[in-house]
Amino acid sequence: MSRGNSSPKTSGAWEGCRDGLEDANYYLMALDLVRALESRPDTADIGRQARDELERIAGKREDSLVRFEYQKSTEGDALDCITLDTHAFRTAKSALLNLILRYRDRVPPRGATVKWGETTIARDGTAQFTIAFGRGLEEAANAIRDHLDRRIGPGKTRTTGLDAALASRDNAIAVISREEADSIRRLSPTALDLGITDSYPPAGGYAIREVRLGDRVWIIVVGADRAGATLGARNACRFMRVVRPVF
Repeated sequence: MSRGNSSPKTSGAWEGCRDGLEDANYYLMALDLVRALESRPDTADIGRQARDELERIAGKREDSLVRFEYQKSTEGDALDCITLDTHAFRTAKSALLNLILRYRDRVPPRGATVKWGETTIARDGTAQFTIAFGRGLEEAANAIRDHLDRRIGPGKTRTTGLDAALASRDNAIAVISREEADSIRRLSPTALDLGITDSYPPAGGYAIREVRLGDRVWIIVVGADRAGATLGARNACRFMRVVRPVF
């Protein structure tokens, strides 16, 4: 038993919470599968068939095993589950698992999605950011490119010089010197304080900033010198993580 806000909660109550979370995750997994099928012309018909089955398992239809409908509340209409029969929930869970097993192999393979923190820098195996480099920093930028390519596929990430990147409308990961930070400040429609001064970052050091330049997102590695930029580029790669598709 575990104490709640006003009284102890039994092990059975905790198991019920766990089962509810598990059921919800199975539903989200099935929904992700249906959306993946619907998103491609060659599997759209199968996706519609799978969605119809999913709605019969859990949805707002009269024949849904687990049925939801909008109920009035003090905060407006809220979607509420009106099914109370525990047997219906067990049947729906079995049907969900069966749906996932039957349709999962129909989803075409999807490339990796890579995030830098919460920013998506590659989606479904396609880079969303260009890697830009300042004077003499192409090797440091190439380290980021190679790190990303190992996750989404060789040759998929483009590198370019800083001036070309600034003139484009691309999102970018830029490896630059302290002196080149002013080029980026000037592009911002609002006052942009990168926190870069004559003494920061110190010799051999770096700073990493994520900024918006109008409708673009730039991740900037600012090195005090070449050694700092190289170290910053290497450490910036540690913020990248692969978000694997469910199917």
